[in-house]
Amino acid sequence: MKGLPISGRTLAVLAVVVPLLALLVYVALYSGPLAPVAVTLESVQSRPLSPALFGIGTVEARHSYQIGPTATGRLETLLVEVGDRVQAGQVLGEIDPVELDDRVSAQESALKRNQAALREAQARLSFARSQAQRYEQMWERHLISEEAVTAKRQELQIAQAAHAAASEDLARAGSDRNAAIAQRGNLTLIAPVAGIVARRNVDPGTTVVAGQAVVELIDPSSLWVNVRFDQISAGGLAAGLAADIELRSRAGASLPGRVLRIEPMADAVTEETLAKVVFAGIPEPLPPIGELAEVTVRLPPVATAPVLNNAAIRRDGERVGVWQLVDGSPRFVEVSFGAADLDGQVQVLDGLKEGDQVIVYSEKAISARSRIRVVDADPGKRPVISLAGRDILHSWGKFVFTGIGLGLLIGVTLVMAGVYRGMVDDGKALLDNSGAELWVVQQDTLGPYAESSSVNDDVYRSILAMPGVAAAANVTYLTMQVRRGQADVRAMIVGIAPGRVGATPGWPPYLVAGRQLTRGHFEAVADIATGFRLGDRIGIRRNHYTVVGLTRRMVSSSGDPMVFIPLKDAQEAQFLKDNDAIWQSRRRTEANPAFNRPGVPGLLQAVIDSQAASTVVNAILVRLEPGHAPDAVAESIRRWKRLTVYTRTQMEGILVGKLIATSARQIGMFLVILAVVSAAIVAFIIYTLTMDKIREIAVLKLIGTRNRTIAWMILQQALALGVIGFVVGKITATFSAPYFPKHVLLVPQDSIAGFLAVMLICVLASLVAIRMALRVDPAEAIGG
Repeated sequence: MKGLPISGRTLAVLAVVVPLLALLVYVALYSGPLAPVAVTLESVQSRPLSPALFGIGTVEARHSYQIGPTATGRLETLLVEVGDRVQAGQVLGEIDPVELDDRVSAQESALKRNQAALREAQARLSFARSQAQRYEQMWERHLISEEAVTAKRQELQIAQAAHAAASEDLARAGSDRNAAIAQRGNLTLIAPVAGIVARRNVDPGTTVVAGQAVVELIDPSSLWVNVRFDQISAGGLAAGLAADIELRSRAGASLPGRVLRIEPMADAVTEETLAKVVFAGIPEPLPPIGELAEVTVRLPPVATAPVLNNAAIRRDGERVGVWQLVDGSPRFVEVSFGAADLDGQVQVLDGLKEGDQVIVYSEKAISARSRIRVVDADPGKRPVISLAGRDILHSWGKFVFTGIGLGLLIGVTLVMAGVYRGMVDDGKALLDNSGAELWVVQQDTLGPYAESSSVNDDVYRSILAMPGVAAAANVTYLTMQVRRGQADVRAMIVGIAPGRVGATPGWPPYLVAGRQLTRGHFEAVADIATGFRLGDRIGIRRNHYTVVGLTRRMVSSSGDPMVFIPLKDAQEAQFLKDNDAIWQSRRRTEANPAFNRPGVPGLLQAVIDSQAASTVVNAILVRLEPGHAPDAVAESIRRWKRLTVYTRTQMEGILVGKLIATSARQIGMFLVILAVVSAAIVAFIIYTLTMDKIREIAVLKLIGTRNRTIAWMILQQALALGVIGFVVGKITATFSAPYFPKHVLLVPQDSIAGFLAVMLICVLASLVAIRMALRVDPAEAIGG
């Protein structure tokens, strides 16, 4: 005991413990659940707004010509190939007439026979007419009887009738001959206009039927784009508006155009408005028919008015508005919004004025009770924490060094508990972020998160008509690898239905950077855990998307970060086959005579289009009107729509009780093992430290020190070791948690329970050393 004074050791321990406790307090207040939410403010500005509409379509020809024979025959020659330019009147091919020449010859012979018959009838008529005139003169002179005149009159009428019949036969024979000659002439395929050969349907030697198209010509000056716009955002679309056309093969190059007309019939299935957009000039080179094109239609500008980034729009219960910072606390303000542009700027009609500051970005969802910390930097960028200044020196002896080693083990234990809490929090965050109160899924399934679910995408309309339903929206979920350059990121692709920000379930409830989706295609909002940044181009299946917004804590139940894209794109990505499979399917369809009928030219294309289209979603998210019980509305939907419906409580039970149950048991086993190992380490260290002081303990007993004092001394050492270990473990867990691939949630309840468990383990572990110390013989102090 004389080698190292108690006061010196105590000072050394305090020199470590006090900074660690201070650091622990800092960690508790400025990280984890108790930390303030970092937000970014933005002022409402007044400026003009240039709204626009975005849609996608395909290049088509307004004037196309299907050229083929009017009679069945065998294609003898075809003189053009796909892509050839032809002139009006140019011969394109010939059809083998087969027996048509013989028919023309037969009609010529028939015509000659009828001409001879007509001449004979004319001769008979002339003779009958002259005889009738002569008999009339004789009868007037009373040279013959009346009966003889009547007979000649009858013969004249018969000759006239025979002549008329011969004339009709001759005309019919001439018509038949002319028809055969015209039909023979139609076997020569001639271009009616100057154009480009767009399709060659058959090859020479193939027998074609009447009306079957052999060659398809298009007029290159009549190209237009058949564009589809979501009906929700198609307000203001009118003929004559200027448009920018970006062809898929010419990404980044915009071609001028204008809206020619709006189709009077909309697509009731896809809920899209159809429009025809023409090019301002003929593009060179000509784009292929069917090429995908992105069209941006510029609407009339809006006069100067307050505008706001749509990332600031939030939902609080049934209210839609923004969060303002008033006296350091957030306050929700209901706002009415007007027109919007494709850059995410929204016109403010009521609720805010120019100069008002609102919260546009936040690290997580906020409420009126949230602690706020205003930052200027982008909160979407995770700060890099340097631990160099927090290294703890190990030069104060075995006791402090052992405490730090124990702390690392305790830190692992806390992280394991945080992993479980994070898994549960991921599941709850998934439900919170969906903005739904009911989940409508395929009958007899556990829903879109636990197992596959398929629901027709038009079912949500009938659900909207159910009593108590305020909003319903389709949604799809697909976990896959998302490409960014040469790297892949595993993410959950979420297809969200078009609608208004804050009003449509399924949209990300808050952003940390960028804006919400404004275009109906090829834009994405990604969770920051994906590593994506604003402006990144990411690949999903065959399409590429631009990241326009970033969010945080939008993850699947397994912790995969989410990427939000428009619903139609997500449906295509989920059910789209690879190109080889598509070609094989088309060939099988073309080989099926039931689908490829020569007399029904549009049937094959209609069948192919139906095979490529997807009308299935994974679930329908439902938000209820105030005052309606979720269980009652869910039961009504189950009864009348024969679908499975889950409430928030039921869906949370599926996520936590079924998906996370196995992982929870595994983590529980690890926690038990770590607790046993920690107890063994503490017991061994305390026992070793006690063994090193056997002589000192014997001296204490020799001078009359009570056993209670000796036991309390050893217990104090064990508790001090536990305090140092817990503080080090808590700090280590807090600073290392953000770098884990899985979400680690360290809650105060677990920290308190962990501290009490560590203290209990230290007390139990010290009993072995106390028992050994109490059995020390005082004679050992002088026994050598």
